[in-house]
Amino acid sequence: METAAVIPVNRNGTTVKAISLEGLIVSKFRAGRDADVEDLQRLAVRCKSKINWNEIECLAKSDTEYSLIKTAIQLYGNL
Repeated sequence: METAAVIPVNRNGTTVKAISLEGLIVSKFRAGRDADVEDLQRLAVRCKSKINWNEIECLAKSDTEYSLIKTAIQLYGNL
């Protein structure tokens, strides 16, 4: 599963690798610091319609983690 994209940044062929939205959500959820929770709240509000839940399910370590992530994003999206 591709969890990052290679993005060209100039005409010289320089690129950067950026994590996918779903990879970012899972990593922020796992980190659980105050700043990560705030980021998840923002992502839930701004990007909830763009989230590929099948990808998050594949990235989650268990069905429990997937359910917790989905519940958190749904709650944050309604704040």
